[in-house]
Amino acid sequence: MGLTLRLVFDSTPWTPKPNGQRQVTSEEVRLDNSGRIRLKSRFILNGVCVQWQGYMDSNSLSGRGRIVFDADRAEVRE
Repeated sequence: MGLTLRLVFDSTPWTPKPNGQRQVTSEEVRLDNSGRIRLKSRFILNGVCVQWQGYMDSNSLSGRGRIVFDADRAEVRE
């Protein structure tokens, strides 16, 4: 049993710029020396603030991830 999430690269990630637009930071997308792309994404799942953390291989486009509770974002939402 698992949860399938669709990976979509959007032009509006979490980090706001002064002019109201958003930009990707190295915290959300990072390329390491092994050819893996490290990804993070925050979202609300069933009313709970969570963070998806995972990686994707840049050659095979396969990867893995996990969902963890996002205490920082949950505190802000309170």
